[in-house]
Amino acid sequence: APTTAAPTLAWDKSVFASFAFFGNGGDDQMTLDLSNGNPLPGGGATFNGGAQLSGDSLVVAGSAGNDTIALTASSVTPAAGGPALGYAGVGDVVVNSGGGNDHLLINGAGDAQVTFNSGSGSNSLSVNAGAYVFPTDAGATASNLAVTVAAQASAVFESSQHLASLTVAGVATVAPGADKTLVTRALSITGGGKLDLNDNALILDYAAGIPLPPIGSWDGSKYTGVTGLIASGCHGGAWDGSGIASSMAADGTSLYTLGVGEAADLLDLGAAGTALFAGETVDGSAVLIRFTFVGDANLDGTINGDDYAGIDGDAGHAGVGYSRGDFNYDGVVGGDDYFYIDSNFPVVAAMLAV
Repeated sequence: APTTAAPTLAWDKSVFASFAFFGNGGDDQMTLDLSNGNPLPGGGATFNGGAQLSGDSLVVAGSAGNDTIALTASSVTPAAGGPALGYAGVGDVVVNSGGGNDHLLINGAGDAQVTFNSGSGSNSLSVNAGAYVFPTDAGATASNLAVTVAAQASAVFESSQHLASLTVAGVATVAPGADKTLVTRALSITGGGKLDLNDNALILDYAAGIPLPPIGSWDGSKYTGVTGLIASGCHGGAWDGSGIASSMAADGTSLYTLGVGEAADLLDLGAAGTALFAGETVDGSAVLIRFTFVGDANLDGTINGDDYAGIDGDAGHAGVGYSRGDFNYDGVVGGDDYFYIDSNFPVVAAMLAV
């Protein structure tokens, strides 16, 4: 008898050299289910959603074990080797990892929007080539996601993120909007890598009690750690260097910067204290970075007597960091720093009074 139910077909993949699926018209979806291993025959398979991209999707469903999935602009390879699924005419590629520790390798990017919904394991997303866009918070579905952006690759964060770690050798950008906070438990920027925060904030939530806090220190010639990364990105005020930079601060006015400090100092937190910063609850073991006015020593978004107290207390001292008055990251609290805070104080007061 006629039926409207979806047909169910089963094949022995060893009988076929390859498969080809055509969506043609309408909104089509193909699911590559890895729950029992790679289901593709030795010659792989292809899926063409048709002429329209919008509405056609490819879903990769991971197994209960550890999966490694390699993705290019035109193919998905389970286990990063062996038979692959080629695809075309697809607007969305969604990778839903199962249990275990899963790894998604972005080895090329095309027109499709790629979404990685990772599970509760220690998962990773490596952007090895092309560009990857995070339209939503990856931490909403994965509390232990490590993100790596390789040299020659790029990533754009279009919303706040909560990551286990972020490693950048290429370019990672937090989209402008003054409404995003990048939260990570570990941060590494290597080689010519660059993290562009634009007009947003970053929280490096490190483990309490470690011998060398990641904010860094003055080694006699330069800042190390996170402060050193910002000094490198600042590049004498051009904000075009590697490290941690801000394209929004590169407006030629010397009005804006990326300020940095320890949460314990900026927010006056005791051993068990917590406070809000950029919409996130932080404790004393966190490095805070915020796009703000040059001279805003305590990162509260204005310039007032509290900021002058910081710079006055360390005038002439070397290597004390941004929050204590070294606003241009040159290693000493001096006349240039007073010039910035004195010049910006009336400008900021007028801006905030509007």
